Amino acid sequence: MDTFEPLVTTRTATPDEYSRVIELTHEMYNATEIGVEDTTWERDAIAWIGEASKNGHAEAAVAFDSATNAIVASGIGIIYDDLPQPWLPNGKMGYIRWMSTTEDFRGYGVGEQVLNHLMNWFNEQGVVRVQLHATDKAIEFYSQHGFEKDSYTNMWWRKA
Repeated sequence: MDTFEPLVTTRTATPDEYSRVIELTHEMYNATEIGVEDTTWERDAIAWIGEASKNGHAEAAVAFDSATNAIVASGIGIIYDDLPQPWLPNGKMGYIRWMSTTEDFRGYGVGEQVLNHLMNWFNEQGVVRVQLHATDKAIEFYSQHGFEKDSYTNMWWRKA
């Protein structure tokens, strides 16, 4: 019996890889099923990721598999400036979006590598709280990685 063990490295996406990050969002949902037929948002999202990354407000992380020479997972970290609050003293709020791993690579820790990359980036940027919305399929994953559900907002959060 062959044992599949991917050799994956996680790093910051290059601008020419942003379109692959967008493609991976389709692993999370089928746009047609949720009523989205216009794909112009994809072009605009690629431009937004590029601009926000240059300004230090976003980090697109990818997991690259050397055996297949492909990006097999990704996620985006976003920093929002918010009002300083007791739980957010510097007003820097982190948000994780579009975490996705291709089906063949699920269960091997690849998503965890992307999440760790983003959490390290948030730490380097001085972010003290990170939020996200979790799909039903991802609740266990985020719970295992220290995220807690906010009973008031249906948001998941973790200290960075």
